[in-house]
Amino acid sequence: MKLNNSKELADYIKQQRKKLARTQTDVASHIGLKQKTISAIENSAGTSRIDTLFKVAHELGLSVELKPKLDSDKPQDKSGWDQEW
Repeated sequence: MKLNNSKELADYIKQQRKKLARTQTDVASHIGLKQKTISAIENSAGTSRIDTLFKVAHELGLSVELKPKLDSDKPQDKSGWDQEW
């Protein structure tokens, strides 16, 4: 699935957890986190540490894949991204 922002990532993580019929507490306890951390990720993944997101994704049977856009040989439009990492 293509995700374009942290809100979509948060929603996808939450959907996957519910699809697996798992609670936030259950997921958190399996990876050594607190339930409130899972809740924070599901409400605002953009404020989460990347390593925490990887742990949660792995626990929910998800993988993270980065790949070039299909139009990668075209010059990048600098106006398309307005957030600084």
